[in-house]
Amino acid sequence: MSLFNFWNWDKNKEMVGILKGQFKAVGQFKKNVFIFETDEGIYHSWSYVQLMNLFHDVPFGTKIKLKYLGMEKMPDSPRLFKNFEVEILEPPVKKEKKQ
Repeated sequence: MSLFNFWNWDKNKEMVGILKGQFKAVGQFKKNVFIFETDEGIYHSWSYVQLMNLFHDVPFGTKIKLKYLGMEKMPDSPRLFKNFEVEILEPPVKKEKKQ
């Protein structure tokens, strides 16, 4: 049994949910894993380079729509990468301080 419930980007091209956080240095290759809370439950995704770039300025707690665009060729290289686009649906809710 796995600790993670990985989103299947090949079957489900879009995810709507809250970016909850990330685990760092997971597994043999020490990769990061993002955590999402959707209406269907908690899901995870490896932190592909494109996701790291897209989420750089997105705070945890933000509701997003994440769309998998498929494999694309890097402009200056024959290498392929998983491409995504992100839409911010709701910023994180700020907790008010009690006085």
